[in-house]
Amino acid sequence: MATITQTSINVKGAVDLPVTTLTGTDSFIFQPDGNQFLVIENNSGSAKTPKVTGSTAPANFFIRGYGYVDLSGGLTFAAVANGASVAIPLHSIREWLKGSVTLTGCAGCKAYIVTNTSAPNAEPLFIQSGRLIASGRLTVNSRLWG
Repeated sequence: MATITQTSINVKGAVDLPVTTLTGTDSFIFQPDGNQFLVIENNSGSAKTPKVTGSTAPANFFIRGYGYVDLSGGLTFAAVANGASVAIPLHSIREWLKGSVTLTGCAGCKAYIVTNTSAPNAEPLFIQSGRLIASGRLTVNSRLWG
């Protein structure tokens, strides 16, 4: 079992990406606030169907307006054709990624995870006459003082 490594891309210039050759049952660490993207490159010679499974994903996950869904069996993605690459924003499937996470169905593919977790989330500041008058987002109803 190979472990897919994560690389932060929040620096200026080029970044070396450690690429993992997948063995068929591989693991990675999901960080819920990590803004992670799993990239799978398929040059294995045939189409591959990736599936991610979290060891503690809920068997009865409630979705308002839909009902209960079993996430414990994992999430299977559409097949990745030979010569194609896909990027999966992991935050969009976070409910399937609880506990120890495994990726199956991609033997012979290459994968890596990129993130920009330490990039600052800048809030806009509005300054007038050298004084802070507002922070955050300005809207039609924003009130400024000065």
